[in-house]
Amino acid sequence: MRFTAYIITVIFIHTAASEYKLPPKIIAQPPADVIGFHTKKDKQNATTLQIVCEAEGEPRPEFKWIKNGEEFNWRAYNGRISQLPDQGTLEFSKPQDEDVGEYQCSAINKWGNATSKAVMLRKINDPKPLSIHQDVSDVTVDVVEGSRLNLSCHSPYIFWFTADHLNNLDSINKSRITYDPKGNLWFNSIMKSDAIDAYNNTVRYICVWKTDNDKTFKIYKYFTLNVTIDASSASLNETEPVKHYVSPKNMVAQRGKTTELFCIFGGTPLPSITWYKDGSKLQFNRSIITMNYGKSLFIKQVDFEDKGTYTCKVSNGVGLNQSHSVELEVESKPYFTEELYTVMDIIEGEKIELKCVARGQPEPKITWKYMEEDISKAPHNQRIKVTPNSIIIDHSKIGDGGYYCCNASNSIGYVNNYFNVNVLGREPELKKNVKTVDGKTIKLPCYNVPCLKIRWFKNDEELSSERYSILKTGDLEIQDVLFSDAGLYQYELHNHLGKINAKIFLIVKQHTIIKNEPEDVTVKENETAMFRCDAETDSTLKLTIVWQSNDKLINFEIDSRFVQALDNSLIINNTTESDSGNYTCIARTSLDEIHARATLNVHKNEKYLGVESIAPPLFHRAQAINELPQPTAYETNAWMEKFELKRKVYKITTPRSKATFEESTTPKTLEGKIDSWQIGSVLALLILLLIIINVSKISHDHHIGKYKVGKKKPVVDRDNNR
Repeated sequence: MRFTAYIITVIFIHTAASEYKLPPKIIAQPPADVIGFHTKKDKQNATTLQIVCEAEGEPRPEFKWIKNGEEFNWRAYNGRISQLPDQGTLEFSKPQDEDVGEYQCSAINKWGNATSKAVMLRKINDPKPLSIHQDVSDVTVDVVEGSRLNLSCHSPYIFWFTADHLNNLDSINKSRITYDPKGNLWFNSIMKSDAIDAYNNTVRYICVWKTDNDKTFKIYKYFTLNVTIDASSASLNETEPVKHYVSPKNMVAQRGKTTELFCIFGGTPLPSITWYKDGSKLQFNRSIITMNYGKSLFIKQVDFEDKGTYTCKVSNGVGLNQSHSVELEVESKPYFTEELYTVMDIIEGEKIELKCVARGQPEPKITWKYMEEDISKAPHNQRIKVTPNSIIIDHSKIGDGGYYCCNASNSIGYVNNYFNVNVLGREPELKKNVKTVDGKTIKLPCYNVPCLKIRWFKNDEELSSERYSILKTGDLEIQDVLFSDAGLYQYELHNHLGKINAKIFLIVKQHTIIKNEPEDVTVKENETAMFRCDAETDSTLKLTIVWQSNDKLINFEIDSRFVQALDNSLIINNTTESDSGNYTCIARTSLDEIHARATLNVHKNEKYLGVESIAPPLFHRAQAINELPQPTAYETNAWMEKFELKRKVYKITTPRSKATFEESTTPKTLEGKIDSWQIGSVLALLILLLIIINVSKISHDHHIGKYKVGKKKPVVDRDNNR
């Protein structure tokens, strides 16, 4: 009967608790509208920042994040961004440019949801040297609290900052304050805090402009605000949206570059802005984001599909809604849409066909040259057919060999591709091409054997500079190649075939560099390590980045803990001590490669002695004493958790060794110094208790209320353990 009453009571309590309704309530959120961060190369100064979000509710709410109006998946950042346990707070390790944006947290359970205020995460540029313009002026502006204000600073390349009493610059990060591309700084609903900071210091607004070398800022004007309170300003508490600045109705962007559309409106309350493209609500992604609290639309790496009509719709619940549309056109310098063959070997008499297909906006015009001469001006030849996208030569002859150039150009720019055609028959007049990168030492080979009495020329002038050396093999060596070394070379020699002239075309491309080298990393076991490696090379070369561990190429298919991310970063999950060593980033192209190395140190936490590390001697002692099967470390940990030993502290002292050990409050670990005899004794006791429990479960009909595994803790005789 008592057992039945207990069941009924439990069911009643559970039912009552399940009916308790408590929708989510935000109890902690960011104190400011803007959080700024610096990006520093010095790893010792690497920053970690948090966007706070905590909520209460019953049942416990789950958390979701929105970034720039879209659901934000922080798990996709390979551990660099994490969410703190039992709350929604986001933690950023080493914030980067891609983290910039507007974040908002939502707490959700079955009874409702709650949303935190939006916060803008922005990058604060490191201060640059300041100098004062010779005509700098200091202006004090009287303004009434709650009114709007426009500070003008008409000069090219204008930027706005605030400065404290020590003249330290900081970026302007307030949703009410925005500056447009023409140098105007717009204030919506002036507040006292716009003139006086939290430390009661005067805030100065500084209009600066960049010098041509982009290394220094020059102060152009100082502005100080004198904010007064006027009873009539109360009428400004609610005003309909007012246009401050918008982008022109027609704009042109270049493919591959960035562009920004502005839609700056004021009003009280501050208006909300929604962006549309061609009549549909704009879907944001990593290439299209909003900036300035939605007042501007930023498009990275513009492409042809970004062409269209962009509309911003503005509303604040007061008066009429506003909107503005911008027609965006996309221009592009020419680029080739098909892979081009630069070297062709043709047997005399075969057909030569050279294709050149390019795209651009405006549509590019294609012209052809042969040996640097315009083909359209050459004498008519029935064997040669020239079209805008191709050259076809029927019944090729030896004299058709040489360099053909396809040039695609429009009003934005141009692009060239060279075809080296070798027509093979009798001993040809050799024409080859050689590619290299600047800064290397290159050899232009002599293709004829033997290469006797050889002379090398460029632009019909014999080479004599110290940078040029003719080797014994007849090859021409050029040291520290420059871009100006590109061009047509030729050599003249005499051998058993007689006098031979050959031409070699040297193409020089930009060498590969590593912009951001990997840095040394120190982690603990089972943590995640990350090495970054950012490289760039000539736009016409294919760049490949591979990783080595201790000078051996990493095979990512063999060990899934090693991952090469989309940005070519190396991520090592669940690190072990054996992962320690040197890791090398190799950036290579078909013409060169460059290496950058960093070191990984994985430390084992020696403060606690894990069960896994002492398991072999422990289980050996248990088998010798009790003649029981040897369990695994996993089973040992499971027993400890089952009996909740991780919550207890036991001290055991043996007469023989007088050694003492205590079980740690840390789950699945033992703290102290333990010899194998003591551990074997404890394990034997645990195994004996487990056998007793299993026997008890067989006769549970007689003892069902006496003992329940997982509900009531087993009794341990501590005196006997001594």
